Amino acid sequence: MGDQEPKSLDITKIPRVSEIITRVILPPDYFSRAFRKTTIGDYVHQALEFKAKDILDEESLDDQLIPYIQAYEQWEKDFKPKTIYSELRLVDSVFGFTGQIDRIAILEGKSATFIIDFKTGNMSPWHIIQIAAYRELYTSPSAFMLVDNDGFPINWKDEAPQGRYHLKQIGPRGPLDEVYCANLYLKPNGKYTFLRYQLSELIEARNIFMAALTIYNYRLKL
Repeated sequence: MGDQEPKSLDITKIPRVSEIITRVILPPDYFSRAFRKTTIGDYVHQALEFKAKDILDEESLDDQLIPYIQAYEQWEKDFKPKTIYSELRLVDSVFGFTGQIDRIAILEGKSATFIIDFKTGNMSPWHIIQIAAYRELYTSPSAFMLVDNDGFPINWKDEAPQGRYHLKQIGPRGPLDEVYCANLYLKPNGKYTFLRYQLSELIEARNIFMAALTIYNYRLKL
């Protein structure tokens, strides 16, 4: 990294993408109404992270989780993704927000990079705002990976002393217009929906998120 690039950062004061969306865009009681699905989603995300690392013990899975994993496995067979990053935690050192991307991959027959966000609930208009923010993080020159002392990427579950993490530049990412986004909706009946967004949609959603970030930061001054 260059001399002007931050080598570590206190991330405890930097808001997550989900926090910004929750506090500025969504109704106050949104996640309390969706609590059960959010809880299942957390377990599914953890299982898929283990699967990406090839350490998932499928025999120990709770019965409620099995259909979601089966849906993911069917998606894998259909799209044959080549994973670049799994659960990649990023921070923008200029705009001051952070987020964790479920999966960055190249799909079979494609040369473009896909940012993929897993969902276990119903489709919602705010999902594109979230993934557009992740795209901003991944493509921004002021965004960095959070890594451990050995330079390996870390995620939310990896704690750092005093909330400080080392930062590392993201590797080659290709042209901005070749970074696509999609939500992978995993369903309790073992099926899935793969929703890919158009570039024009992502630009609009990105602008909404950046406006929400501005409002979020302004409220901190009140």
